[in-house]
Amino acid sequence: MNKILGVKIDAINKEDFKKNIIKFIAEKKFHQIATVNPEFLVDAQKNTEFKNVLNNTTLNIIDGFGLQLAYYLKYKIFPDRLPGVDMVEEIFSLCQNNNYSVFLLGSTELSLKLAKAEIKKKYPQLKIFTLAGGSINKIAANWQQTDDIITTINLNQPDILLVGFGHPKQEIWIYDHKHKLKTVKVAIGVGGTFDYLSKQVKRAPLLYRQFGLEWLYRLYQQPWRWRRIIKAVFIFLYLFITKHEKTNS
Repeated sequence: MNKILGVKIDAINKEDFKKNIIKFIAEKKFHQIATVNPEFLVDAQKNTEFKNVLNNTTLNIIDGFGLQLAYYLKYKIFPDRLPGVDMVEEIFSLCQNNNYSVFLLGSTELSLKLAKAEIKKKYPQLKIFTLAGGSINKIAANWQQTDDIITTINLNQPDILLVGFGHPKQEIWIYDHKHKLKTVKVAIGVGGTFDYLSKQVKRAPLLYRQFGLEWLYRLYQQPWRWRRIIKAVFIFLYLFITKHEKTNS
C-alpha cells in the first residue's frame, strides 16, 4: 500500500476507475471513494478521525497536481489524476449507460437545481435525485442534522451517492452513515463540484488544468481562498519535504 504523509493513495487511471465503479455496484456492498488533494493530507496530519477515514476507504484517487507530483517523487511513478468534476462526469456517463441511479447531496437548493438542469442536458436518460445539505454538523460523536436526509436517500434507492459538504465533513459523514444507506454501493465526497456543474463557479481553462495551475486560477477568481491555497501548495510541499521519508510506504 503506497502512502503520502501517512495516507494511502491509489494511483489508478480513468479506465480503471470506471471498471471499479461497475465492479463495486455489481458486488452489491458499500464502497467509499475519496478524491484526495494536498489539502486533505495537510488536514489529516492533525485530524486523526479524518486520517482514519481516508485509510479505510476502498479507493483514494488523486485529485490535484501537487499530490500527483509528490507521488512521482516518492515512488518514481507518474500517476494519472482524476479531478472531481471530471470524475463526476465519468460517473454520470456510466450511470446513464448502465441504468444506474445517482443521488446528489449537499450545496444549496439553487445550486442543485441549476446543476441538475445542466446535467440533464448532457445525460437526458440519467436517473438523478438531489437534496440540499442544510445545516449538518458533528458535535462530539453525534451528528446534528434533519431526520429526512437518510430517509430521502433510501426512498430514492440510488446506486451512487455524491456528497458535497466539503472535506473533511463529507468523508466523515459518509463513513459514519454507511450502515444506514440501504441501496448505496458507492459513495464519494465531491466538495464544490456541484457549484461547477451549476456553472455558478467557472472552472479553470484547460491550459491551467493541463499544467496543474488550477490553484492559481482559483486564487484569481476567489482571492478569499488564499489561506486554503497556501495550505494546499506551500504547507503541503513543506510537510512532504520534511516528513515523507518518515511515513510508512
